[in-house]
Amino acid sequence: MRNRMCIAAWVLVVAASASTSTAWAGWGCGAIATTPKIKNFYLDVWNRETEADARAYVCEGYESCRIISCQPGVDTKDQALAIWPIKKLTCGPGTKKKC
Repeated sequence: MRNRMCIAAWVLVVAASASTSTAWAGWGCGAIATTPKIKNFYLDVWNRETEADARAYVCEGYESCRIISCQPGVDTKDQALAIWPIKKLTCGPGTKKKC
């Protein structure tokens, strides 16, 4: 009888620990890129698994890219914009002024 109680208690402990999980906290980065047609193009990325992944992803495909900063706990676009606000372009596509 005592063995059954010990096994039952162990099963409850294992079940309780399996049901708890750590909170997900994605990594995000803000950066400034420059293309041949656009200067100071603001970029951001959020919800990446690691800092290295966020750093690589935010500048992917740009010849010139400078990371402003990176931090954990950036899970949504709104959080990224709150940390790294995107400034409106003053020249280039979508504006009347050429860069």
